[in-house]
Formats: sequence, structure tokens, C-alpha cells
Amino acid sequence: MAKKVKKIGIVGMSKNKDVRNMTVKLCSIFKKAGIRHIVETELGKASGISSGLAEAKKIPSLADMVFSLGGDGTFLSAARLLSRSNTPMLGINLGGLGFLAECKVDEVGKMMKKIASGDYDIERRSMFAVRVEKNGSKVFSGEALNEIVVNGGKATKIIDLELHIDGSHITTFKADGMICSTPTGSTGYSLSAGGPVVHPTLPLTVITPICPHTLANRPLVVSNKTEIRFRCPPNARARELNATLDGQIDFLVGPAMEVVVTKSKSSINLVKSPFMDYFTILKTKLMWATRHKEK
Repeated sequence: MAKKVKKIGIVGMSKNKDVRNMTVKLCSIFKKAGIRHIVETELGKASGISSGLAEAKKIPSLADMVFSLGGDGTFLSAARLLSRSNTPMLGINLGGLGFLAECKVDEVGKMMKKIASGDYDIERRSMFAVRVEKNGSKVFSGEALNEIVVNGGKATKIIDLELHIDGSHITTFKADGMICSTPTGSTGYSLSAGGPVVHPTLPLTVITPICPHTLANRPLVVSNKTEIRFRCPPNARARELNATLDGQIDFLVGPAMEVVVTKSKSSINLVKSPFMDYFTILKTKLMWATRHKEK
């Protein structure tokens, strides 16, 4: 039996009408269940809610649980917001595919009954700690739940990129870029680039080249205890790269800089939907075992 919640935070994009409507609906459900709402200020005002508002950065410490309303993009932003707390998060999918925000709109009522009674499970998801170094000094740091992508940015030219694992030079890739993915992110960009599907609870990291020039350059699966470094070789033509965390945070990687990826000390506590297990989600979202119907 999990902890009973007394206060639930709500985050989402205030410009989205569906998110605003769901926010109002949830606040009504919370009230009937004897649960206080804590709505992100901008979202609350846009939804016509005047009480129980708080800045996004304060919600993790005020709430017993946080609901992320929207798609996976909103979920990823909320994950970084919650990464330094133990506050669990439930994603309610109002967007498209919804691998992470796995609770469907028509399941909200049933899910709330389970949460109100403490009848729910939590799954811990690992994150990346990413830093960019220049001459051994840190010039940027951040966290990612899905992946870190290193590529040529706006330039469409193929890049040369050295891969180092735990201090050993593995190879130099000629590719459009590299993806370093957590198990959670293995069904995202990495999968589209030919990477494997990895169960989200496994202690692994997936390294996937994007359109490699040599077919022998295949995805690698390594322990998440390893330190991974990407850097341009000294004689590389393209010396300026771009590092992107979860498709949302960008940093320009200049000459003599290295991108370092390790397992973060932070993690996310994900509230699991009891109505659909991981493999059912895969089958549904990826349309496995779906036969093509001829016209």
C-alpha cells in the first residue's frame, strides 16, 4: 500500500484548452476526495482558478504527488522539475503518442480512486547527469530523463565524433550525430535511429549513432555506471556541435569541449497506471501484432 496523498500538484501548458479543462475537472475531483490542489500559477489563472496556486519550482516541495497534463514533452519538463525531490508523478496523456504520460483521459476517475485509497505503485526511473567541459572545467550541466543528443546543430553536414567510455577511446563515428539514451528514452529518438527497445527499469545506457557513414557502426548497450564522453577529434572539419537534452535544452559545444554523460544521482518516481503494463503499452503505441488490412 502506497502513501495516501493529501495534496496533488498540477502542471501543464496554460495555452492548451484541453489542459485547462482537465485542470478544472481534476480540482473538482480532488475536492470530492478530500484532496487539496496545488496548481501551477499561470495554468491556474488561465483555468479560472484563484486559490491553491504556486510557482512551478515550489510545487515539488508542497505536493505529495504531481500530475503532468499533456504529452510526453510536458512530462519531460515536469520530470526535470521533480528530479531533486521524491515526489511521485503521474502523466495524464492529452497529447499524441504518450509513452511517458500513460494514463488516458477516460482512466482518470478510476485512477483517482486508487490514489485516494493509496492503492497505487511507483516505479523509479533513472536520469542522466550531463555536463560540458572545456580544458577540464565545467561550462554547462543539466539532467535528462530521455536522452542527450550531440549533432551538428543547424548544419546538415556529417560530423566526426570520438566516443570514450570510462577513459577508453572506443571509436570515432562519422555520422549525423549521436544519441545517448536512458532505458526510458529508448522508445524515443533512439528507437527512430535504429536503437533497441530497453525495459525502463534496467540499469543500462544505449548509445545510438544517427545515420552513420559506416554500417558497422551499430548501437551499443552499456552499463549505466559508465562514464561516456563525446568530443571532436583534433583534425575534425566541423568543430562546433550542439548538445540537446530531452529535445528541450540546447547548448553549443565549441572547440576543445567535451560532452560527459553519467547516471544522475536524481531519479523520477513514476506513478504506474494499473490498467496497462509496459508491454501492453509497447504493443499499443508501436502497433505490434496489428495486421495490415488490404482495401
